[in-house]
Amino acid sequence: LKTSTSMKKTLFLLVALITATIAFAYDAEINGIYYNLNNSTQTAEVTYQYYWDENNYSGVTSITIPEKVTYNSTEYSVTSIGNDAFYYCYSLTSITIPNSVTSIGKSVFENCSSLTSITIPNSVTYIGSGAFSNCSSLTSITIPNSVTSIGSSAFYFCKSLTSITIPNSVISIEGYAFSHCRYLTS
Repeated sequence: LKTSTSMKKTLFLLVALITATIAFAYDAEINGIYYNLNNSTQTAEVTYQYYWDENNYSGVTSITIPEKVTYNSTEYSVTSIGNDAFYYCYSLTSITIPNSVTSIGKSVFENCSSLTSITIPNSVTYIGSGAFSNCSSLTSITIPNSVTSIGSSAFYFCKSLTSITIPNSVISIEGYAFSHCRYLTS
C-alpha cells in the first residue's frame, strides 16, 4: 500500500512537471513573437508558443523580427531563432531577420509551405538541420559570407528551389542538405 501511494505521488509530480513545461514554452510574448530570455547575457531567442503545434503563429503571413526587445524594463538583443520556432507556419510568406541574429536553429521554418523568399543577414554563421525543410514555395536563396555551416537536410524537399548561392565561407555542408531539390539548377 505504501508503494502504491508513493508511486501515485511520483506520477502526480511527473504529470505536474510535464504540464508546467508545456504551459510555459516561452518566457515572453512581445508584439506577437515568442521569446526565451537570457537575463545573464541580456539576449533573446525567438521561439514557439507550443512545441510542434501547427497553431503557432497561426494565420500570420509576415513577420519582422526586431534587433532588440524590451521586457520588464530590460532590453534584450535578439541573437537567435531557436529550434522549431516557426515549424508548420503554413501561411507565413515572408520574414525579416535582423543583423543581430547569428544562428538559425534546427527545423526553424520546416513545412512553411507558403514561404517564397528569405534574406539571411550577414550576421548568421549557422543554419541548422532541417531549417528550411519542406519549404515547397521557396524559389531562391543567397547564403551570406558569414555562414560557415549548413546542417543536414537544411533545404530538404524545397521542390521550387531553382538556385542557391553558397559562399566560400561555408566549410561544412552536412548530409542531404539539398536532397530532393529536383529543380535546383544552379
